[in-house]
Amino acid sequence: MTDRIDRLVAGIAPDPGPGLTPLALELLDEITRTPAAAAAPPPRRGRRWLAVPVAAGIAAVALVLSWITPGVLGLGPAPAAAALRIERDGADYVITVRDVFADPQRYERELRARNLDIELQVLPTSRSRAGAVYIIQDLDRLLAEGRAPAEGRITVIDGPLLGEEVSPDGPVAPLTPPGSCAAPTGCPLGVRVPADLSERARITIGRQARPGESYGIRPDAGAEGEPLHCVPYVNRTVAEVTRTAREHRVEPSFAYAGATYPPHRAPAAWYVHEGVMSSATTAIFLIGPDPDPSPRPAAAGCGGS
Repeated sequence: MTDRIDRLVAGIAPDPGPGLTPLALELLDEITRTPAAAAAPPPRRGRRWLAVPVAAGIAAVALVLSWITPGVLGLGPAPAAAALRIERDGADYVITVRDVFADPQRYERELRARNLDIELQVLPTSRSRAGAVYIIQDLDRLLAEGRAPAEGRITVIDGPLLGEEVSPDGPVAPLTPPGSCAAPTGCPLGVRVPADLSERARITIGRQARPGESYGIRPDAGAEGEPLHCVPYVNRTVAEVTRTAREHRVEPSFAYAGATYPPHRAPAAWYVHEGVMSSATTAIFLIGPDPDPSPRPAAAGCGGS
């Protein structure tokens, strides 16, 4: 019996062909042809030893099926699912992100297969910015001039500092309004892009961060939906903002001249100029020795600062 199985398996391996080959069917029949046991159960010891060839037979069937039809029974390599769904709709491509955690290189390969010269990245952000889309157009020229922002982060303070947020009626339009995602994969994230988009572009889409995850898109700490919305902190001292932020369950840090400091190392009497959320419970505030002479206006509906 064992020699017969070995010969049959050897005959199957070189050229399985589509579906189950005749040899595979013969092997499957050979293994499963054993008649049902008699009504009286065999002795306990016999049952123990009987389980060995039966288990081996089942394993052989599974092995054969995995060779012939990869992915059947969850065995063998299966084709990787596409990270993007790219569909033509008139003069546009509708690009929907299916795997929000895929590497940007994987997105780029799938886009290039459609002759779309686009860098796409999906970054974690707050719920209020989930679904937001930012685009940097004419990327090659900006890179050559050294003016393109670093890949992997966008900071948003009263409008984007890095990247340009697109409007729903622009040439590149988001599929989901910002803030409409209740979970990282709970709503469709993507863009509508003209099929004849001629300049290379970098498109960044926000997804809701997982618990404890740092933000790749950092929203204004005082924006609607953020912990410090309508909380005055611009032109307040480091000491005041530290106390206020902690009252709202936000741990602050302070940045000056490219360096970041914890509260106990930042000058307590210096002034806060701007602030962004770096995670759901942390924020970074830009500070200086003097008040900002041109502070940004308070958010709509919040009154004066």
